[in-house]
Amino acid sequence: EFKGVNKGPSGRSWSTRCRVMVARPGERFTFRVRFWGMPVATWDYRFRPVGDGTATEVTETAVDQRNRLLW
Repeated sequence: EFKGVNKGPSGRSWSTRCRVMVARPGERFTFRVRFWGMPVATWDYRFRPVGDGTATEVTETAVDQRNRLLW
């Protein structure tokens, strides 16, 4: 578990609790975000070597899980 910190365009910052779901070095990193105990999002990063291995392609996916009635 870790604390994620964000800052919006207005300059206001906030923090959330995040839980690592998958951690495979060089392959994948996935974590869930919760705020006040409610699900917010799941973020997933996948890493793939490109060419001769001196570069890495990163694919980022985010699934918004906020309840629209609350936002």
